[in-house]
Amino acid sequence: YVIFNFLVCFLLQAQIVNIPDPVFKAKLLNASVNNITASIGIYPNLTNTTIDTNGDGQIQYSEAEVITYLYLVNSGINDLTGIEAFTNLIELGCSINNLTSINVSQLTHLTGIGCFQNQLTSLDVSNLPNLSIVSCQNNQISTLNIVNTPMLEKVFCSNNQLTSLDFSNNPLFNELDCMNNPNLTSINISNGTTQLLGPQTYYNQCWTGCPSLSRICADSFELSALQTYLSDCGIATAGITFTTSCALNTPDLIVTVNEIKLYPNPNQGLFTVSFASPIDFGTVEVYSMVGQRLAEVSVHNADQVTIQLPHLAAGCYLVKVSSNGQTVQKRMIIE
Repeated sequence: YVIFNFLVCFLLQAQIVNIPDPVFKAKLLNASVNNITASIGIYPNLTNTTIDTNGDGQIQYSEAEVITYLYLVNSGINDLTGIEAFTNLIELGCSINNLTSINVSQLTHLTGIGCFQNQLTSLDVSNLPNLSIVSCQNNQISTLNIVNTPMLEKVFCSNNQLTSLDFSNNPLFNELDCMNNPNLTSINISNGTTQLLGPQTYYNQCWTGCPSLSRICADSFELSALQTYLSDCGIATAGITFTTSCALNTPDLIVTVNEIKLYPNPNQGLFTVSFASPIDFGTVEVYSMVGQRLAEVSVHNADQVTIQLPHLAAGCYLVKVSSNGQTVQKRMIIE
């Protein structure tokens, strides 16, 4: 009987989320239908809810897993350990706190994160297949990891310590707010998508306060608009190199986003990918927009490959070329 009780207690304890920050835990325990701390559902059909539904003063994994929206803004939180249990979160708002790090690696349903005005020195939002918006202004962030975020559209990262920004592998990306990053030297927005600039953007801010900015790589069709935008902002463009050649600097793969041609695009499942220089050995892969690999074709000493995928449904896909450890991507539309 004693052993049985011990096992029951052990199992119950194992179901409890470890939340060492008492302020964070209290915030979660205080969630109710009368405040906006936690919600369930999908926007705009959201319902405020209690998290601690069994009233035991703890947060169980089963209680965390049903929450889709968390609003923790301006709460005095120092540590978000335990957030990884909220695996179905769609949006996380944790701005204006005292956070020095955030682990969102388990939150693969996340579409948006707001973590501005904390004490972050780095932010890793990689491998989040649904992430669309990152708002991380007013921190001390020097590195922003956005690898494998195919749905990323907007990044608001002003007032940080970033040194470079590269969105060439984010085919939907179209809006950047990066003002007041004094160490920022290069920006790559060559991704085949027209960028929103100036009044079209959410904050309508200029890229001012970036005195180290010396190189911008962009698609050829938007270089003129980009230069006009910067000039209208009062930024001296004479000291900035504008280019459409974003070389990967590897002798075995002399390919850039602009040097890959994918045609016809849109198509009906039959298309050709051509390269400016022959690839000794590589692969061309086709992915869905949520990261599912749908096809893979090997390339051997060739400057183009034709692929036929008549079974794919109409929609948007990613075509990824890989060789010698480097990858570049293009967006493709099947009609």
